[in-house]
Amino acid sequence: MVTLQNTIDNNREVFLGDLKNEFYIYGTIKVESNKKIWGKGAKIIQLQDNTPIFDMVDKKNITIDSLILIGKGDDYQPSSSSLVVGINCWGANSILIMNSTFKNFSNAGILGLRNTSDIIISGNYFYGTGNNNPKYYQKDHTGVTIGGNKIFIKGNSFSNSSQGIIIAENSRNIYILNNTINNTTLEHSIYISTLQ
Repeated sequence: MVTLQNTIDNNREVFLGDLKNEFYIYGTIKVESNKKIWGKGAKIIQLQDNTPIFDMVDKKNITIDSLILIGKGDDYQPSSSSLVVGINCWGANSILIMNSTFKNFSNAGILGLRNTSDIIISGNYFYGTGNNNPKYYQKDHTGVTIGGNKIFIKGNSFSNSSQGIIIAENSRNIYILNNTINNTTLEHSIYISTLQ
């Protein structure tokens, strides 16, 4: 049986199709360097708690384009480095994430800490879960939590999370342009820690 992971492993460019195509996964898809994964609205739906859909930690030269990523929506973890995310790109560089939808991720649509660099996040839609877990304050529930160098966040829409964007400390050359942020339910639309 050919799995989505096998298809991505064995091809430099993977087209996942349109809105009719839905991929249900239980676990994480590991994305190696030098890949393009795109579609015309194909959906990838996470069935496992506390798990990112895409893991591109320490990888480079990856494009994600025109996909719909859907989280479980009920698995919040009280940490800004929680892996309840759509894309985990810690330490990655030369990453382009564009024209995609991130829905129901309890912590973040995109998480990129530990010196990410040359990251472009453009034309995406982030729709959070709201504050649906009364056990936690859910202050770390964002569209994007990222830190590093040369990060461009432009032309995105964020709604229904506690914060829209968090920029981690010691980041530099950060560009946040023409984003729309609505209904941040607890704290900031954009939170920027101390920049260098």
